Amino acid sequence: ALFGAGIWPFAISIIVFSLVIDRVGYKFAMFFSFGCYAVFGAMAMMAYSTINGEVSDLAAAQAKAYTLLYWGSVILGLGNGTVEAFINPVVATLFKDEKSKWLNILHAGWPGGLVLGGVLTIMLSGAVGTDWRIFIGLIFLPAFVYVIMLTKAQFPVNERVAAGTSYREMLAEFGAIGALIAFALIFVQLGQVFAWPAALTWGLTAITVAAYGFYCRSIGNILLIVMVIIMMPLATTEIGTDGWISGLMEKPMHEAGYNAAWVLVYTSAIMMVLRFFAGPGIAFIIPLG
Repeated sequence: ALFGAGIWPFAISIIVFSLVIDRVGYKFAMFFSFGCYAVFGAMAMMAYSTINGEVSDLAAAQAKAYTLLYWGSVILGLGNGTVEAFINPVVATLFKDEKSKWLNILHAGWPGGLVLGGVLTIMLSGAVGTDWRIFIGLIFLPAFVYVIMLTKAQFPVNERVAAGTSYREMLAEFGAIGALIAFALIFVQLGQVFAWPAALTWGLTAITVAAYGFYCRSIGNILLIVMVIIMMPLATTEIGTDGWISGLMEKPMHEAGYNAAWVLVYTSAIMMVLRFFAGPGIAFIIPLG
């Protein structure tokens, strides 16, 4: 449940921030995401203190700690999605002549982080008495590095703005069909979390999609809609597998005398290498291929 709480906000913040990123600016998005990491860290430490302090009612303390970790995970997911929303257009703008190559290199950071984080976790797991707060603390090392690196950076003007393409034209590419897919999923998920009636879910979806379609006056670019549909099982397969592979392989790996996290490190390393060296392949088969 806690793992899931860190995933659905990720998708929502990517969509929502992508709609407003040109208005609020890349730097605002960067600081917002860093703030999410800081809040998550604080809530995780509060959860730890709730359980490990003087506890008179253990069940109540556990419930409070779980609540802190749940909403902390939601906030962490929002921060992760915000990074996606601003770093993709920045890289696409910086390397406009080799977008596919450099976006692949950028996204090698996802499996690269899993490799590095997995190895560190395995090493620390072997240390007797390792406090789990150290694992939480690992998150802040790259977060502090990136906020220091980017604080003084001058971000380029978004390609859409530079090209003179209007905001409405951009939204028209996604269109009413894209809005229906995205916002229906968002409201269904929020309805599950907050336990509101199905009528409210579909009412909010209808109002949002109607407003979106009326504003952009387009059903959407059909090729883009096809890619949106393809993206759903793709993302589910990637993120779901990353989240569950260690648990699925735990028994056979332990029987073989290894930490199950090595499977995640191994598969992520393959993905990292393929993405880092995707450039020549893309040049050969073209990006659409």
